[in-house]
Amino acid sequence: MDLSTISPSNFTSFLIGKKIHHIYLFPSHDWILSLNSKPELGWVICLDNINPRMHLQPFLSKNPQFKDLVPHGLDQHLHDLIIEDVQLDAQLRLNINLVNTSDDSQNDIRLIIQLAPYSPRLMLLKNEVLIFDSILGWQPKQNIKPKLSRIVIDTSLDIATLHVNFLAKEFQTLMKFHYEKKIKRQGALEKDLSMHKINLNFKSLAEAIQIEPNLPWEDYPNPFDLPKPNKSFQTDYDGVNLLFRLFKKAKQGIEEVNLQIKQNKDKIESYLFHLNALGKSTLSVIETVKLFLVQEQLISGIKPKPIQISHLSPYYIIDKSIKFSFGKNSKQNDHLTFSIAKKNDIFMHIYGEPGSHLILHQATFNHDAIIKGAQLVLALAKKMSGEITYAKVGSLKRTTQLGQVLVKDAKKIKVNANPDWADQVLKNVKRY
Repeated sequence: MDLSTISPSNFTSFLIGKKIHHIYLFPSHDWILSLNSKPELGWVICLDNINPRMHLQPFLSKNPQFKDLVPHGLDQHLHDLIIEDVQLDAQLRLNINLVNTSDDSQNDIRLIIQLAPYSPRLMLLKNEVLIFDSILGWQPKQNIKPKLSRIVIDTSLDIATLHVNFLAKEFQTLMKFHYEKKIKRQGALEKDLSMHKINLNFKSLAEAIQIEPNLPWEDYPNPFDLPKPNKSFQTDYDGVNLLFRLFKKAKQGIEEVNLQIKQNKDKIESYLFHLNALGKSTLSVIETVKLFLVQEQLISGIKPKPIQISHLSPYYIIDKSIKFSFGKNSKQNDHLTFSIAKKNDIFMHIYGEPGSHLILHQATFNHDAIIKGAQLVLALAKKMSGEITYAKVGSLKRTTQLGQVLVKDAKKIKVNANPDWADQVLKNVKRY
Protein backbone atom coordinates (compact mmCIF):
# COMPACT_ATOMS: atom_id res chain seq x y z
CA MET A 1 0.00 0.00 0.00
CA ASP A 2 1.32 3.44 -0.94
CA LEU A 3 1.15 5.36 2.31
CA SER A 4 1.55 8.71 0.56
CA THR A 5 -1.76 8.39 -1.33
CA ILE A 6 -3.84 6.49 1.21
CA SER A 7 -7.44 7.77 1.53
CA PRO A 8 -8.98 8.72 4.93
CA SER A 9 -11.31 5.71 4.95
CA ASN A 10 -8.51 3.29 4.08
CA PHE A 11 -6.30 5.10 6.59
CA THR A 12 -8.53 4.17 9.53
CA SER A 13 -9.10 0.57 8.37
CA PHE A 14 -5.36 0.13 7.79
CA LEU A 15 -4.69 0.88 11.49
CA ILE A 16 -6.82 -2.02 12.75
CA GLY A 17 -4.74 -4.92 14.10
CA LYS A 18 -1.55 -2.88 14.47
CA LYS A 19 0.30 -3.10 17.80
CA ILE A 20 1.66 0.05 19.46
CA HIS A 21 5.35 -0.28 20.34
CA HIS A 22 5.98 3.16 21.83
CA ILE A 23 4.73 6.72 21.75
CA TYR A 24 7.09 9.68 21.23
CA LEU A 25 6.53 13.40 21.72
CA PHE A 26 8.44 16.01 19.75
CA PRO A 27 8.01 19.30 21.61
CA SER A 28 5.65 20.87 21.46
CA HIS A 29 2.88 19.20 19.45
CA ASP A 30 4.11 16.31 17.24
CA TRP A 31 3.13 12.87 18.58
CA ILE A 32 4.35 9.65 16.95
CA LEU A 33 2.93 6.19 17.58
CA SER A 34 5.29 3.45 16.40
CA LEU A 35 3.21 0.57 15.04
CA ASN A 36 4.19 -3.05 14.54
CA SER A 37 4.46 -3.74 10.81
CA LYS A 38 6.97 -4.66 8.11
CA PRO A 39 8.50 -2.15 7.81
CA GLU A 40 7.66 -0.57 11.16
CA LEU A 41 5.26 2.36 10.77
CA GLY A 42 5.19 5.75 12.41
CA TRP A 43 1.78 7.34 12.85
CA VAL A 44 2.52 11.07 13.04
CA ILE A 45 -0.18 13.12 14.77
CA CYS A 46 0.65 16.82 14.40
CA LEU A 47 -1.44 18.77 16.93
CA ASP A 48 -0.52 22.11 15.45
CA ASN A 49 -3.02 24.65 16.79
CA ILE A 50 -3.93 26.13 13.39
CA ASN A 51 -3.39 23.19 11.06
CA PRO A 52 -3.68 19.83 12.89
CA ARG A 53 -2.99 16.86 10.62
CA MET A 54 -1.55 13.36 10.53
CA HIS A 55 0.31 10.89 8.33
CA LEU A 56 1.44 7.26 8.28
CA GLN A 57 4.93 6.40 7.07
CA PRO A 58 7.82 3.93 7.48
CA PHE A 59 9.70 4.59 10.71
CA LEU A 60 12.99 3.46 12.26
CA SER A 61 12.33 3.84 15.99
CA LYS A 62 15.59 2.24 17.13
CA ASN A 63 17.33 5.63 16.98
CA PRO A 64 18.84 5.98 20.50
CA GLN A 65 18.20 9.74 20.37
CA PHE A 66 14.47 9.03 20.65
CA LYS A 67 14.98 7.89 24.27
CA ASP A 68 14.42 11.38 25.68
CA LEU A 69 11.26 11.84 23.60
CA VAL A 70 9.28 9.11 25.37
CA PRO A 71 6.56 10.40 27.76
CA HIS A 72 6.97 7.46 30.16
CA GLY A 73 3.55 7.51 31.86
CA LEU A 74 1.66 7.58 28.57
CA ASP A 75 4.04 5.09 26.94
CA GLN A 76 3.47 2.71 29.84
CA HIS A 77 -0.30 2.79 29.26
CA LEU A 78 -0.10 2.29 25.47
CA HIS A 79 2.90 -0.06 25.17
CA ASP A 80 2.03 -3.36 23.42
CA LEU A 81 -1.67 -2.53 23.01
CA ILE A 82 -3.39 -3.57 19.76
CA ILE A 83 -5.72 -1.30 17.79
CA GLU A 84 -8.98 -3.26 17.76
CA ASP A 85 -11.30 -0.74 16.17
CA VAL A 86 -11.26 2.83 14.77
CA GLN A 87 -14.46 4.86 14.48
CA LEU A 88 -15.50 8.46 13.85
CA ASP A 89 -17.89 9.99 16.37
CA ALA A 90 -20.40 12.81 15.86
CA GLN A 91 -17.62 15.42 16.18
CA LEU A 92 -15.53 13.55 13.57
CA ARG A 93 -13.00 12.58 16.22
CA LEU A 94 -11.06 9.35 15.85
CA ASN A 95 -12.12 6.87 18.55
CA ILE A 96 -9.55 4.08 18.81
CA ASN A 97 -10.35 1.03 20.94
CA LEU A 98 -7.24 -0.72 22.29
CA VAL A 99 -6.85 -4.25 23.67
CA ASN A 100 -4.09 -6.24 25.35
CA THR A 101 -4.31 -9.85 24.20
CA SER A 102 -1.69 -11.02 26.72
CA ASP A 103 -3.58 -9.61 29.72
CA ASP A 104 -6.80 -11.04 31.11
CA SER A 105 -7.84 -7.75 32.72
CA GLN A 106 -11.14 -6.23 31.65
CA ASN A 107 -9.82 -2.68 31.21
CA ASP A 108 -11.52 -0.70 28.45
CA ILE A 109 -8.83 1.54 26.96
CA ARG A 110 -9.69 4.13 24.35
CA LEU A 111 -7.63 6.77 22.55
CA ILE A 112 -9.43 9.81 21.13
CA ILE A 113 -7.78 12.09 18.58
CA GLN A 114 -9.40 15.44 17.84
CA LEU A 115 -7.95 17.34 14.87
CA ALA A 116 -10.06 20.46 15.41
CA PRO A 117 -8.35 23.76 14.50
CA TYR A 118 -7.52 25.84 17.59
CA SER A 119 -8.33 22.93 19.91
CA PRO A 120 -6.46 19.80 18.71
CA ARG A 121 -6.00 17.23 21.44
CA LEU A 122 -5.11 13.64 22.22
CA MET A 123 -7.05 11.91 25.04
CA LEU A 124 -6.65 8.56 26.80
CA LEU A 125 -9.62 6.99 28.57
CA LYS A 126 -9.56 3.97 30.86
CA ASN A 127 -12.93 2.40 31.62
CA GLU A 128 -14.52 5.57 30.19
CA VAL A 129 -12.62 7.76 32.69
CA LEU A 130 -10.41 10.43 31.13
CA ILE A 131 -6.92 9.88 32.59
CA PHE A 132 -4.80 11.90 30.14
CA ASP A 133 -5.44 14.93 27.94
CA SER A 134 -2.74 16.64 25.88
CA ILE A 135 -4.36 19.96 26.85
CA LEU A 136 -5.16 19.29 30.53
CA GLY A 137 -2.49 16.72 31.44
CA TRP A 138 -2.94 13.73 33.74
CA GLN A 139 -6.12 13.10 35.70
CA PRO A 140 -7.86 16.21 34.36
CA LYS A 141 -10.41 17.67 36.75
CA GLN A 142 -12.30 19.69 34.18
CA ASN A 143 -13.65 18.95 30.74
CA ILE A 144 -13.34 20.86 27.50
CA LYS A 145 -16.31 20.49 25.19
CA PRO A 146 -15.40 18.56 22.01
CA LYS A 147 -15.28 20.59 18.81
CA LEU A 148 -15.88 19.58 15.23
CA SER A 149 -12.76 17.71 14.11
CA ARG A 150 -11.50 16.69 10.68
CA ILE A 151 -9.17 14.14 9.11
CA VAL A 152 -6.30 15.83 7.30
CA ILE A 153 -3.65 13.49 5.91
CA ASP A 154 -0.53 15.54 5.17
CA THR A 155 2.14 13.68 3.18
CA SER A 156 4.63 16.48 3.85
CA LEU A 157 4.93 15.35 7.48
CA ASP A 158 8.19 13.45 7.78
CA ILE A 159 9.51 11.91 11.00
CA ALA A 160 13.19 12.32 10.07
CA THR A 161 12.65 16.01 9.27
CA LEU A 162 10.67 16.53 12.49
CA HIS A 163 13.50 14.98 14.50
CA VAL A 164 16.25 16.95 12.74
CA ASN A 165 14.34 20.22 13.18
CA PHE A 166 13.74 19.44 16.84
CA LEU A 167 17.45 18.77 17.45
CA ALA A 168 18.41 21.89 15.47
CA LYS A 169 16.20 24.09 17.67
CA GLU A 170 17.45 22.41 20.84
CA PHE A 171 21.13 22.78 19.85
CA GLN A 172 20.58 26.34 18.64
CA THR A 173 19.05 27.42 21.95
CA LEU A 174 21.90 25.79 23.87
CA MET A 175 24.62 27.35 21.72
CA LYS A 176 23.08 30.83 21.71
CA PHE A 177 23.07 30.85 25.50
CA HIS A 178 26.76 29.87 25.71
CA TYR A 179 27.70 32.11 22.76
CA GLU A 180 26.28 35.11 24.64
CA LYS A 181 28.28 34.05 27.71
CA LYS A 182 31.46 34.01 25.58
CA ILE A 183 30.66 37.50 24.26
CA LYS A 184 30.11 38.74 27.79
CA ARG A 185 33.36 37.14 28.92
CA GLN A 186 35.19 38.79 26.02
CA GLY A 187 34.08 42.21 27.26
CA ALA A 188 35.24 41.39 30.79
CA LEU A 189 38.62 40.16 29.52
CA GLU A 190 39.18 43.30 27.46
CA LYS A 191 38.32 45.42 30.52
CA ASP A 192 40.86 43.42 32.57
CA LEU A 193 43.47 43.96 29.84
CA SER A 194 42.86 47.70 29.88
CA MET A 195 43.29 47.81 33.68
CA HIS A 196 46.52 45.78 33.52
CA LYS A 197 47.94 48.18 30.91
CA ILE A 198 47.12 51.16 33.13
CA ASN A 199 48.74 49.41 36.13
CA LEU A 200 52.01 49.18 34.18
CA ASN A 201 52.49 52.86 35.19
CA PHE A 202 53.12 51.78 38.77
CA LYS A 203 56.71 51.18 37.55
CA SER A 204 57.31 54.89 36.84
CA LEU A 205 55.80 55.81 40.21
CA ALA A 206 58.03 53.26 41.98
CA GLU A 207 61.14 54.62 40.25
CA ALA A 208 60.20 58.20 41.16
CA ILE A 209 59.62 57.32 44.82
CA GLN A 210 62.88 55.37 44.87
CA ILE A 211 64.81 58.50 43.77
CA GLU A 212 63.04 60.83 46.21
CA PRO A 213 61.03 59.00 48.90
CA ASN A 214 58.60 60.25 51.54
CA LEU A 215 56.96 62.98 49.46
CA PRO A 216 53.17 63.27 49.30
CA TRP A 217 51.59 60.89 46.70
CA GLU A 218 50.30 63.89 44.71
CA ASP A 219 53.86 65.19 44.14
CA TYR A 220 54.93 62.22 41.97
CA PRO A 221 54.28 62.07 38.20
CA ASN A 222 51.00 60.17 37.69
CA PRO A 223 49.62 60.71 34.15
CA PHE A 224 46.87 58.02 34.59
CA ASP A 225 45.88 59.38 38.02
CA LEU A 226 46.42 56.01 39.69
CA PRO A 227 45.08 55.81 43.28
CA LYS A 228 47.15 54.54 46.19
CA PRO A 229 47.19 50.73 46.28
CA ASN A 230 45.64 50.90 49.78
CA LYS A 231 44.80 53.46 52.48
CA SER A 232 47.89 52.67 54.57
CA PHE A 233 50.32 53.04 51.64
CA GLN A 234 53.46 55.04 52.44
CA THR A 235 55.87 56.52 49.88
CA ASP A 236 58.87 54.76 51.43
CA TYR A 237 61.00 51.82 50.26
CA ASP A 238 58.38 49.29 51.40
CA GLY A 239 55.93 51.19 49.21
CA VAL A 240 58.41 51.03 46.31
CA ASN A 241 58.60 47.23 46.62
CA LEU A 242 54.79 47.02 46.63
CA LEU A 243 54.51 49.13 43.47
CA PHE A 244 57.12 46.99 41.66
CA ARG A 245 55.12 43.85 42.61
CA LEU A 246 51.98 45.45 41.18
CA PHE A 247 53.86 46.29 37.97
CA LYS A 248 55.10 42.71 37.59
CA LYS A 249 51.60 41.40 38.28
CA ALA A 250 50.19 43.70 35.59
CA LYS A 251 52.84 42.61 33.10
CA GLN A 252 52.13 38.93 33.76
CA GLY A 253 48.38 39.59 33.70
CA ILE A 254 48.62 41.16 30.22
CA GLU A 255 50.20 37.97 28.84
CA GLU A 256 47.61 35.71 30.48
CA VAL A 257 44.62 37.85 29.48
CA ASN A 258 45.87 38.17 25.88
CA LEU A 259 46.03 34.36 25.71
CA GLN A 260 42.51 34.04 27.18
CA ILE A 261 41.19 36.67 24.74
CA LYS A 262 42.63 34.70 21.80
CA GLN A 263 41.14 31.41 23.07
CA ASN A 264 37.78 33.07 23.74
CA LYS A 265 37.74 34.62 20.24
CA ASP A 266 38.39 31.20 18.73
CA LYS A 267 35.44 29.82 20.73
CA ILE A 268 33.21 32.68 19.56
CA GLU A 269 34.14 31.96 15.93
CA SER A 270 33.46 28.23 16.45
CA TYR A 271 30.05 28.95 17.96
CA LEU A 272 29.18 31.32 15.10
CA PHE A 273 30.27 28.76 12.51
CA HIS A 274 28.12 26.00 14.02
CA LEU A 275 25.17 28.33 14.62
CA ASN A 276 25.23 29.37 10.96
CA ALA A 277 25.55 25.72 9.89
CA LEU A 278 22.37 24.86 11.82
CA GLY A 279 20.41 26.99 9.37
CA LYS A 280 20.63 24.07 6.91
CA SER A 281 19.30 21.52 9.44
CA THR A 282 20.52 18.36 7.72
CA LEU A 283 21.39 15.13 9.52
CA SER A 284 25.12 15.50 8.72
CA VAL A 285 25.12 19.06 10.10
CA ILE A 286 23.31 17.88 13.25
CA GLU A 287 25.95 15.18 13.80
CA THR A 288 28.79 17.73 13.34
CA VAL A 289 27.18 20.17 15.77
CA LYS A 290 26.51 17.40 18.26
CA LEU A 291 30.19 16.39 18.19
CA PHE A 292 31.13 20.05 18.84
CA LEU A 293 28.73 20.26 21.80
CA VAL A 294 30.16 17.04 23.24
CA GLN A 295 33.69 18.47 22.94
CA GLU A 296 32.48 21.64 24.68
CA GLN A 297 30.99 19.40 27.42
CA LEU A 298 27.59 21.04 26.89
CA ILE A 299 25.94 17.66 26.27
CA SER A 300 26.96 14.15 27.24
CA GLY A 301 28.68 11.94 24.72
CA ILE A 302 27.55 8.82 26.60
CA LYS A 303 25.16 6.68 24.61
CA PRO A 304 21.71 6.56 26.22
CA LYS A 305 20.49 3.39 27.87
CA PRO A 306 17.58 1.48 26.32
CA ILE A 307 14.11 2.82 27.05
CA GLN A 308 12.88 1.97 30.53
CA ILE A 309 9.12 2.10 30.92
CA SER A 310 9.05 2.86 34.66
CA HIS A 311 10.96 1.69 37.70
CA LEU A 312 7.59 1.00 39.37
CA SER A 313 6.38 -1.34 36.63
CA PRO A 314 6.68 -4.99 37.66
CA TYR A 315 6.61 -7.93 35.25
CA TYR A 316 4.11 -10.65 34.45
CA ILE A 317 3.88 -13.87 32.43
CA ILE A 318 0.97 -16.14 31.56
CA ASP A 319 1.58 -19.87 31.37
CA LYS A 320 -1.37 -22.07 30.37
CA SER A 321 -3.90 -19.48 31.65
CA ILE A 322 -2.03 -19.11 34.96
CA LYS A 323 -0.77 -15.57 35.53
CA PHE A 324 2.39 -14.89 37.58
CA SER A 325 3.69 -11.39 38.41
CA PHE A 326 7.03 -10.45 39.97
CA GLY A 327 9.23 -7.48 40.79
CA LYS A 328 12.96 -7.06 40.35
CA ASN A 329 13.66 -4.39 42.96
CA SER A 330 12.17 -3.11 46.21
CA LYS A 331 9.98 -0.45 44.52
CA GLN A 332 8.55 -2.93 42.02
CA ASN A 333 8.00 -5.51 44.79
CA ASP A 334 6.12 -2.99 46.94
CA HIS A 335 4.05 -1.66 44.02
CA LEU A 336 3.13 -5.16 42.88
CA THR A 337 2.24 -6.53 46.31
CA PHE A 338 0.27 -3.57 47.69
CA SER A 339 -1.08 -1.80 44.59
CA ILE A 340 -1.63 -4.47 41.91
CA ALA A 341 -2.20 -7.79 43.70
CA LYS A 342 -5.63 -8.61 45.11
CA LYS A 343 -6.10 -9.77 48.72
CA ASN A 344 -7.02 -13.30 47.63
CA ASP A 345 -3.96 -13.69 45.36
CA ILE A 346 -1.05 -15.78 46.62
CA PHE A 347 2.26 -14.16 47.63
CA MET A 348 5.49 -16.20 47.21
CA HIS A 349 9.06 -15.40 48.25
CA ILE A 350 12.33 -17.25 48.80
CA TYR A 351 12.58 -18.00 52.53
CA GLY A 352 15.03 -16.05 54.68
CA GLU A 353 16.72 -14.15 51.82
CA PRO A 354 16.12 -10.94 49.86
CA GLY A 355 14.59 -11.51 46.44
CA SER A 356 11.65 -11.02 44.10
CA HIS A 357 8.06 -10.93 45.31
CA LEU A 358 6.04 -13.29 43.14
CA ILE A 359 2.24 -13.12 42.96
CA LEU A 360 0.19 -16.09 41.81
CA HIS A 361 -3.08 -14.61 40.56
CA GLN A 362 -5.31 -17.38 41.91
CA ALA A 363 -7.63 -17.35 44.88
CA THR A 364 -7.25 -21.11 45.61
CA PHE A 365 -4.16 -23.02 46.71
CA ASN A 366 -3.57 -25.07 43.56
CA HIS A 367 -0.63 -27.38 44.28
CA ASP A 368 0.69 -27.51 40.69
CA ALA A 369 0.48 -23.72 40.31
CA ILE A 370 2.30 -23.21 43.62
CA ILE A 371 5.07 -25.59 42.49
CA LYS A 372 5.48 -23.60 39.27
CA GLY A 373 5.46 -20.32 41.18
CA ALA A 374 8.12 -21.64 43.56
CA GLN A 375 10.27 -22.73 40.61
CA LEU A 376 9.95 -19.24 39.13
CA VAL A 377 11.07 -17.72 42.45
CA LEU A 378 14.14 -20.00 42.38
CA ALA A 379 14.87 -19.03 38.76
CA LEU A 380 14.70 -15.32 39.62
CA ALA A 381 17.03 -15.94 42.60
CA LYS A 382 19.31 -18.07 40.36
CA LYS A 383 19.14 -21.06 42.74
CA MET A 384 18.75 -24.77 41.95
CA SER A 385 16.78 -25.59 45.11
CA GLY A 386 15.42 -23.89 48.17
CA GLU A 387 12.57 -23.24 50.57
CA ILE A 388 9.76 -20.96 49.42
CA THR A 389 7.26 -19.24 51.72
CA TYR A 390 3.74 -18.42 50.52
CA ALA A 391 0.57 -16.85 51.89
CA LYS A 392 -2.51 -14.85 50.92
CA VAL A 393 -1.68 -11.26 49.96
CA GLY A 394 -4.33 -10.09 52.43
CA SER A 395 -2.26 -11.49 55.31
CA LEU A 396 0.78 -9.33 54.48
CA LYS A 397 1.75 -6.18 56.32
CA ARG A 398 4.08 -3.41 55.15
CA THR A 399 7.19 -2.54 57.18
CA THR A 400 9.10 0.73 57.38
CA GLN A 401 11.69 -0.66 54.94
CA LEU A 402 10.54 -0.54 51.32
CA GLY A 403 10.05 -3.99 49.82
CA GLN A 404 10.02 -5.85 53.15
CA VAL A 405 6.80 -7.43 54.45
CA LEU A 406 5.55 -9.23 57.53
CA VAL A 407 3.78 -12.49 56.64
CA LYS A 408 0.98 -13.94 58.78
CA ASP A 409 -0.13 -17.56 58.43
CA ALA A 410 2.76 -18.35 56.07
CA LYS A 411 3.35 -21.81 54.68
CA LYS A 412 6.59 -23.25 53.28
CA ILE A 413 7.44 -25.59 50.46
CA LYS A 414 10.78 -27.12 49.43
CA VAL A 415 11.29 -27.43 45.68
CA ASN A 416 13.96 -28.09 43.09
CA ALA A 417 14.35 -25.68 40.19
CA ASN A 418 13.12 -26.43 36.69
CA PRO A 419 15.46 -24.19 34.66
CA ASP A 420 14.34 -25.40 31.21
CA TRP A 421 10.69 -24.55 31.90
CA ALA A 422 11.55 -21.28 33.70
CA ASP A 423 13.82 -20.09 30.88
CA GLN A 424 11.12 -20.85 28.33
CA VAL A 425 8.31 -18.95 30.08
CA LEU A 426 10.55 -16.01 31.03
CA LYS A 427 11.14 -15.37 27.32
CA ASN A 428 7.52 -14.16 27.16
CA VAL A 429 7.78 -11.77 30.12
CA LYS A 430 5.94 -8.43 29.83
CA ARG A 431 5.64 -5.28 31.91
CA TYR A 432 2.54 -3.73 33.39
